[in-house]
Amino acid sequence: MDFTRLRLVMTGALARRCLGWMVLVILLQGPLPARGIFHLAVIDEVMTSYDGDPEVQFVEIRMLAVFQLFLTNTVIGAFGADGAYLGDVLVLPNDVTSHGPNIPWIMGTSAFAAASGLTPDFIIPATLPTVTGMVCWGAPGNGLSVPNPASWDHADPDNYTDCLAYGGYSGPTKTLSGTPTSLTADGHSLQRISETEDNAADFACVSVATPANNASESVSLPATTSCPLCGNGSLETPAEECDGSEDQACAGQCQVDCTCPVVCGDNVAEIGEACDGTDDASCPGECLSDCTCPIVLDHYKCYKAKDLKNPKFSTTSVNLSDRFGVNDGEFEVKKPTMVCVPVDQDGQGIQQPNGTLTCYQIKGPKL
Repeated sequence: MDFTRLRLVMTGALARRCLGWMVLVILLQGPLPARGIFHLAVIDEVMTSYDGDPEVQFVEIRMLAVFQLFLTNTVIGAFGADGAYLGDVLVLPNDVTSHGPNIPWIMGTSAFAAASGLTPDFIIPATLPTVTGMVCWGAPGNGLSVPNPASWDHADPDNYTDCLAYGGYSGPTKTLSGTPTSLTADGHSLQRISETEDNAADFACVSVATPANNASESVSLPATTSCPLCGNGSLETPAEECDGSEDQACAGQCQVDCTCPVVCGDNVAEIGEACDGTDDASCPGECLSDCTCPIVLDHYKCYKAKDLKNPKFSTTSVNLSDRFGVNDGEFEVKKPTMVCVPVDQDGQGIQQPNGTLTCYQIKGPKL
């Protein structure tokens, strides 16, 4: 039986975490290219100043899967408060060594290295905007090769792997980064707490920054500027929508995290909603009753993957279940077998260009 395409129902976030627990009906296209896998990673922590010194800056990236270590020619770029491109912070000159889920690597200034005692994997100039702006890292494409940095538009956020917009940022954002967070990264860090593809929901101000490099070395940097204090009854904008009795934005409905409740059905797309009635810019005319957009379908082409053993892939265990509940339980993830990338079939286009799947050989309970 000869099949050449597999059509999968996946969101971008779910696709990045696919464990491949499925039967992939596909014509394999040969071995995976040895270089250029980098894009299954996210910005995990950012600091733009420390103890009043804007020279102390860092951006930490966290890998989401194995093999995401080929970073040469990826780019970190900076954007001003209004979205104007301020320029390349650095075109990365080399790769890193360690790789795997949750493995970090870090870009930091010389002043950061001196203040923290941590050696960054890459030294960057102190050109990240303080107070408000956006930082983006990565490169466009399907992740199987890093394009020449001169071949793509660095001023387009959607050309990067991930972006963090912060403070009073009002410019265009990466589609999969959602709403900018109102928090700043001055005197403390902004740290990722979730992966919902929305900066406002995914990042929090933390009282102790915990930057780490690719050698698994980490340090703790206590905040020199306090994070906004939710619960003190004083409205501290723009980080809080309300605070106790300071609830003019949603009288009597201020929540414990100092936000107003999201109301689905009021024709206002709020944080946590993809759309809401007529406020449907994300999916014009297709907003569902639960204020979500329909799941987009893409076609995929898969390539054989090979463990580079640098280091060797470590077997791990996960609990899996499916909609049928037939063979739920603990599975042993033995090794990666394929990487699948979205393709344009018959001119239909690619809806989720970063929706790449990594699939694994697994062993679990017998039926």
